[in-house]
Amino acid sequence: MKKAQKGNAVVVAIVVIVAMAIASGVTYLAATRVKLPVQKAEPVAQTQPVAPAPVAQAPVQPTDETVLMQKYQNEKFGYSVNYPNGWFSYASDSADVFLQPAKEEAGGIPGPHAGALEIKVTTTIANASLIKIVKDKYNKAGITFSQEASLIGGENGLRVMSTCEGMGCGVPEWFVLKNSYLYDFNSNLGYSVDFDRIVTSFKFIK
Repeated sequence: MKKAQKGNAVVVAIVVIVAMAIASGVTYLAATRVKLPVQKAEPVAQTQPVAPAPVAQAPVQPTDETVLMQKYQNEKFGYSVNYPNGWFSYASDSADVFLQPAKEEAGGIPGPHAGALEIKVTTTIANASLIKIVKDKYNKAGITFSQEASLIGGENGLRVMSTCEGMGCGVPEWFVLKNSYLYDFNSNLGYSVDFDRIVTSFKFIK
């Protein structure tokens, strides 16, 4: 009798253990099948790139400087030259012309043509050497100078810079020879960058 009871107790214990195992498995499977709510990412606001403000463009200036210049023509010595608007030309002697920013005023110091570009024409001997003429002029005045080639009116000329000290020194002077004439462009007591433009515009017309 006692053996039968012990056998039944073992069977019951096994059944209970199996039942608990099955229950645990079912609970586990149920738990794994539960879907947790998925957090959706909030869309990130995208900022549009801001276009840079347009930069105001400066008006294009005319490249041809002669458009803004007056013209002087010398028939006797066969040349023309341009000079700035608002300037004045004086040619009481066609061999000695003054182009200047201010009106001519008689008397006074330093004179009526201070600040002018003077174009002086003199006669030379045939086949004269331009560099020799320049050296003789500056050596006679006791002035040292430097020189560089300069194309003037389509001819090979010189741009000469005095290297002395004092009034009238340290300013450029231009020279060119044509048909036994020496054309001398002189900064008359006052150099201006406009003088370079004027000399560049110089042309022989015969």
